[in-house]
Amino acid sequence: MPDFVDIVFGFLLNGYFRHWFAHSLVFIPFNILGGLLLTWLIKVSISKLFKKENSVDQNNTGNGKSRLNIWTFSVTVGVLSHLGFDLISHDVNLLLYPWVEDVRWLPDWWYASWYVIQPPLSMGPPYSIGFHSLVWLILSTLGTFLFYQFVFEKIKHVWKR
Repeated sequence: MPDFVDIVFGFLLNGYFRHWFAHSLVFIPFNILGGLLLTWLIKVSISKLFKKENSVDQNNTGNGKSRLNIWTFSVTVGVLSHLGFDLISHDVNLLLYPWVEDVRWLPDWWYASWYVIQPPLSMGPPYSIGFHSLVWLILSTLGTFLFYQFVFEKIKHVWKR
């Protein structure tokens, strides 16, 4: 959710993407509300795509309140883990924005730049590649693997029925 918000508002207000206010502690409640709205929109869209007559929602967790609790927990974990991963995998940090920008929580060698990518002007400021980028690559690969493992297990479960 923080990247989604910063992409939309970054392009609208700055003309390019950058980590911005959605990556701060102050914005966490808005990230959660936006995540819940997107979750609901996705659920409604997918339900309409796959709706069959006389079908029963297999993923129904009971009443709407318990579903909302699960969604809220999931979105909150997603927002907090995103902010936590960004702390160790990016060279910029806006966790304490608007009071302090780019707090360095880790040793200087963590943020040392090995190479700098100069994007086109419309894409924002230069991007530093370093140890933090390696951490980002590892976390992204692990997250992708775990996500697809979950998806394939769900598909396998549906095909066995």
